Amino acid sequence: AANYSFNKAHAACYALIAYQTAYLKALYPTEFMTSVMVSDEENMERIVMEVSECEAKGVQVLPPSVNESLKHFTYIDDNNIRFGLKAIKWIWDGPINRVLEARESLESKQFSGLEEFIQVCWKEVINKKSLQALILSGAMDEFGERKHMFEGVPEMIRFCRKDEQKSTTNQIGIFDES
Repeated sequence: AANYSFNKAHAACYALIAYQTAYLKALYPTEFMTSVMVSDEENMERIVMEVSECEAKGVQVLPPSVNESLKHFTYIDDNNIRFGLKAIKWIWDGPINRVLEARESLESKQFSGLEEFIQVCWKEVINKKSLQALILSGAMDEFGERKHMFEGVPEMIRFCRKDEQKSTTNQIGIFDES
């Protein structure tokens, strides 16, 4: 009978990968966990498990922030990882890229508040679901209380649409400044 060695070669490769993975996890735990979370960022069950593992190792996963987060989970230092915007449900690449571009274009490199965020990112980013997702995830906690912001979402959307209509039709109201 022919000697079938495919399984042996496969086993050797898996053993080498397991060794390298264990080495990286032991010597570079924060960097390792960051990369694992980036690869699993669309699977919230895995992210929850990995955040728990980080906490058990003394690594803090900082909450998402429209002022601090990047697209993916980000290694900050040996004790901190910043939650990535892409791991927030209802937020996809287009809005994330727009938030990052808008933030970079600001003089302070940060949004000063919810009003500025909405003014700068309205058309490309804000719809009801994405704004609610950012609020509920804690990505806008520096702008105020989640409950109040969440309850104000319908009013914010109405205001932005009305403001947008005014600017596209060049109409001014009786109480608007000339």
